[in-house]
Amino acid sequence: MNPPKDTVYVLSGKRQRVYRIICLVLVIAWMAAIFFFSSETAEESSALSGSVTEKLARFFFRDWFLPENAEILLQRMGKLEYLIRKSAHFMEYLVLGGLLALFMSTIRIKYGFRILLSILIGVLYACSDELHQSMVDGRAMQSFDVLIDSGGIIFGALVFSGISAMIVMDFVLRKEKSIR
Repeated sequence: MNPPKDTVYVLSGKRQRVYRIICLVLVIAWMAAIFFFSSETAEESSALSGSVTEKLARFFFRDWFLPENAEILLQRMGKLEYLIRKSAHFMEYLVLGGLLALFMSTIRIKYGFRILLSILIGVLYACSDELHQSMVDGRAMQSFDVLIDSGGIIFGALVFSGISAMIVMDFVLRKEKSIR
């Protein structure tokens, strides 16, 4: 059976299987990391994001910590922590979207369907992750987080798919030049 027209495989059969297994292990490991962070109680999660927020604020916004800014500091830190928490959601799912796209690149399906499947699996995982969080002490299910996660998945899947397509096309073009 011939692969779809828009699919190019540059690895041999055995290497392709090894690459597929490595990609699957990376996807599962990253999903496990997300699950781990979602399993933290509200206090543990807040402590981690608060610590990151304070370190970043002390590095980038030293003037916030002047004695006369104590009241303003609390407001700014709250806003910054919220931004960092939402950015973390986006980034962890951006990586997941990319890893899913890499894994899907090892399966003989059309390019567009590969991206769509990566996004679908990622969004379903984001939904299940929010459901999981709702069962953790002090945490809640938030549809806005699913939207942020989905944005990260879409961006990651598109970027990683695009990069891998460019790498494959570069490899094919080089191979064609060497044949001529």
